[in-house]
Amino acid sequence: MRTDVPSIPSVLFSQRVISIQTANRYARLIEENQEDFVDGGCNLPDHWPEGFDKFNWLQTSVGDELVPAIQASLSELGYSRGFTCGCWASIYRPGEWIDSHQHSAHNAPLFITGSLCMKTVTGSKGLALGLDGVGAAWTWLPDNPGQLNLFTSNLIHATDTNPGPDSRISLNFDIYPDGIDALNYLIEDPKRYIYYSPEASVYSLPEYSLLDSERPPCIPTVSYD
Repeated sequence: MRTDVPSIPSVLFSQRVISIQTANRYARLIEENQEDFVDGGCNLPDHWPEGFDKFNWLQTSVGDELVPAIQASLSELGYSRGFTCGCWASIYRPGEWIDSHQHSAHNAPLFITGSLCMKTVTGSKGLALGLDGVGAAWTWLPDNPGQLNLFTSNLIHATDTNPGPDSRISLNFDIYPDGIDALNYLIEDPKRYIYYSPEASVYSLPEYSLLDSERPPCIPTVSYD
């Protein structure tokens, strides 16, 4: 069982984990409900996602399928126990993008960052990765709805400008496999993070038992023709 994350910036996993139809359905749920969950905002003026630290989409019905998919993906990488995870939506309208950034830098502890494409637009290049360490020569991962990309949290990444006419939607993750200490995050910010244990098959804080009645309200599952 692995308890560390590689120090060299790299892609760890890239594979479709949900169907295109399911990704499209979740994209509609996100687009229709995002503003309610993050107090009226989707992206900040500089295109950074609003609400990434206020709400966790895995606490809704979206998580019923995605949490086991994330666990299965981590198991393929050798992380066979539970995980702590933050999950937020990025909705990029025509003309919007996100600048190059990384989720842990310098001597910060490493974890796993992820992006799951829900909806793409014609002409989008996808997710740009700075595998050279500085982002001077981008490597592009094309948008494929339902595809989960996991990479080290020190990997520089960005998107191109959405050429329109529709929104580009993704779910993004900061994942701490069991063995990487994230207990403080859970205790200090329970709205932002969930903990999943495959043994107990529950979302909870490690020191507490979160009953179904105590889980945050879920968005009803919606069927689209």
